[in-house]
Amino acid sequence: MMIKNSIKYIFIIIVIIFYNCCNTYSQNQSDFSKFNLAFLYNPGKLIINPECLIYHNEELTSAVFFKQYVNELNFSPKNVKSSEYRYGVRYILRDADNYNIIDSASVNYVVKKERISDSFSSFFKINTPENKSYVLMIIFYCRTTNANKRFLFEIDKSDVFSGENYFVESMGEPVEPKYNNIVYSGKNYKITSGRIKNKSVTVNYYAFDDYMPSPPASTARSSSSFQIPDSVYHYKFGDTIQFENKGIYFFQASENDNSGLILLNAGQFFPKIKTVSQMLEPLQHFCTRREYNEIKKSENLKESIDEFWFSKSNDVRIAKEQIRVFYNRVQLANNFFTDYRKGFKSDRGMIYIIFGAPSAVRRNQDAEEWFYGENPEISGLSFIFYKEEHPVFGHEYKLRRNTTYQTIWGQAISTWRAGRIFLLTSDKI
Repeated sequence: MMIKNSIKYIFIIIVIIFYNCCNTYSQNQSDFSKFNLAFLYNPGKLIINPECLIYHNEELTSAVFFKQYVNELNFSPKNVKSSEYRYGVRYILRDADNYNIIDSASVNYVVKKERISDSFSSFFKINTPENKSYVLMIIFYCRTTNANKRFLFEIDKSDVFSGENYFVESMGEPVEPKYNNIVYSGKNYKITSGRIKNKSVTVNYYAFDDYMPSPPASTARSSSSFQIPDSVYHYKFGDTIQFENKGIYFFQASENDNSGLILLNAGQFFPKIKTVSQMLEPLQHFCTRREYNEIKKSENLKESIDEFWFSKSNDVRIAKEQIRVFYNRVQLANNFFTDYRKGFKSDRGMIYIIFGAPSAVRRNQDAEEWFYGENPEISGLSFIFYKEEHPVFGHEYKLRRNTTYQTIWGQAISTWRAGRIFLLTSDKI
């Protein structure tokens, strides 16, 4: 396990115009959580950014693993000088059916600076009896700088085959848990499970397709191309495994259940945007098909992408800022919404990239509602993403599309194509 491999565990989003668009088919407010969850998708004020995962290691408990980078703790607005980091974790576990609090606790850590190089990791267990569903809020905070980061997890302990029942480790130096579902070529991994009784599981590999989400005003239903895997093989728990080809790796313990572990190999730097080729695909959100094909077929991809952006504005400074904001949103969408697709290709990713982070987010067990505007109780633009069953990969969030969005979507796309950033909130991100 990781402790044996020398991992140091220490126990221890300018309002321009308001729209009443689509409020007519918004669910009753009481159907959604009363809590505004916009913090999930707005990193603007974050100073610390720990990584976190949930692993259902046993029938009655779940383990919370986290990793904190030290350089984020070194930032102190109060210029506090200390030989140690004062770090804390608080969690609140709620019943998913009625949102009543089941359990809560806080753990404080004192971390000596001289004992830590670049990061420290730890884990703790929470009581999550099987056959029930929960909502878990975890707050990480630095008591020295008052910086914090919050996570929200939906837990279904009735599904023994879901991805949270797999524990994925990256077999590097040091060995450590995978805090997301992104894997890379040329690296070794190991997968185990405490609840799945099978000694081996089926791995279905799917190569990426050319899918892009349709606009919110479109009424056409998109269909999944991931019906038949490109290859199938078996994996024995505990063995070393590599993922050399780009695509989707879907681990299934039961052929009769579409739950499982999804791992994505989307290239060397994903979810970050660091190469010219990574800058191409997201342009499809607002460029024409002809423009996209011309750029794709060009002999000098970087020159063609630069020409596309700079041709939209007569001011190089403004064009560079537009590029910065656009690709920052793409990267954030990859971080927040990647599942079996790259995050920028999801419905939530599309809305996030074009409109920015929502000013209010509310969620229930079946849907997530986004608001743009100063007061979502009165007016504004809203989008509802419903959980739908995917024929292969479990559930996914799909936008409830409607022709009512045509005007606002057209204005947003026209603004981007005119060389300006479309804003509905005060934060560009």
